[in-house]
Amino acid sequence: MSMMVNSPRFSAGGGGPPFTPPVVMSLTNPGAEAGDASGWTAASGGVVWSSINTSGVAWPSTIYEGSRYFWAGTVTDARMYQDADVSAYATTIDAGGVVAEMTCSFSTLDNLNDYFSIFVRALNSVGTVLSTVSQQELRANDLAAGWLLQDLNLLLPSGTRSVRVEVHATRTGGTDNDVHLDAVTLTLYSNSRRITPTFASSISSGDRTATITVSATNITAGGGSLSGLVDGSQANNYFFATATGNGTGWLKFDFGSGASWVIDEFIWRQHNNTSHGTWRWEGSNDDSTWTQIGSDFTLRSGLNQPGGTSTTGYRYYRLRHMSGSRSTSPWLREIQFRARAP
Repeated sequence: MSMMVNSPRFSAGGGGPPFTPPVVMSLTNPGAEAGDASGWTAASGGVVWSSINTSGVAWPSTIYEGSRYFWAGTVTDARMYQDADVSAYATTIDAGGVVAEMTCSFSTLDNLNDYFSIFVRALNSVGTVLSTVSQQELRANDLAAGWLLQDLNLLLPSGTRSVRVEVHATRTGGTDNDVHLDAVTLTLYSNSRRITPTFASSISSGDRTATITVSATNITAGGGSLSGLVDGSQANNYFFATATGNGTGWLKFDFGSGASWVIDEFIWRQHNNTSHGTWRWEGSNDDSTWTQIGSDFTLRSGLNQPGGTSTTGYRYYRLRHMSGSRSTSPWLREIQFRARAP
């Protein structure tokens, strides 16, 4: 995820406190410990989340921190936000010196449909939104026993006087909204902070067949077309022929001549939860020398996080199968990249 950097000391100006990053902003009830959604406001089109302390079968087996966490309940749209006053650092913000970063931990309990979205919004002194970044439709399948950390940050534009953190849980089927949330944070950094990629780049989602070429080496298709992984469709596009990984087989994504993208995680969409063994995420600019990004991980439906804090952009990326079996069971529908230009 995002890396820490040594940050300088800035003057806030106007008699306010000096800006000495990182500055941890105080959020009210960021982990549901109040037993309700105190401190949060329902966002348009939704209601606030519920607080819960249940764990066990069909729930996260552990609470991420404290004794409670937020659950979206049975509502279709649980949406809430909280604003943090950053006006004390107005001079540094207006000089382009402040990055606001939100982090949180979430789980979607093996659900292939219900999803989580987060937003960071910069607001001026009268509450008008100046800028927004988001990570939307995140699904953390195969995590009934755990949590995933997600981060999102924004270089605050001139005129920002408050920062809004907003969390959505959307139910698309069934009676429960299976999104769970804990430990929301908001921290201010200097403008040397690494800006995290998002799922909103031109190569992140949608029909990208004109710009991304997908190929396979020593990975045989059981059926379907590899191009279906980047065509923007949730149709049953492709499936693996069974095989055990040994590091000599991979799926390669070529983003085209002159392309350069930083990609640190991706969403793998398939029609069931079956995983495919241990894989490695690698980047290259010459299709010959490959650099590993993050650590080896289990390829599964939903959000995959190799990790790492690389800021290097690459034209080529590949998913290399290191060990374990590729399953023939699921149709593989789509891959969506968390990406940005370097």
